[in-house]
Amino acid sequence: AYAKEVKLSMAWGRIFFLYGPHEHPGRLVASVIRSLLQKERAQCSHGMQIRDFMHVADVADAFVQLLGTNVQGALNIASG
Repeated sequence: AYAKEVKLSMAWGRIFFLYGPHEHPGRLVASVIRSLLQKERAQCSHGMQIRDFMHVADVADAFVQLLGTNVQGALNIASG
C-alpha cells in the first residue's frame, strides 16, 4: 500500500529450495553429495516429491536481474 501511495515500484522475489556453500550437512543436496563423495549409498526417500532446487549463486543473480526490471509484485525465483 505504501509503495502505491508514494508511486514506488515494488517487487519481491519468492525463493524455494536453496542449496550451496555452508548448507547444513543434513539437508538433501549436501547429504547426497557427501555420501557420493564417500562412495556410500545416498539415503533418500521414494523420490516422488517435486522440488525446485536452485543454487544460491543463481538465486543471487536472479535478484540482481530483478532490480533492473520494471516487474511489480511477487515473482517466483525458481529453475522450473
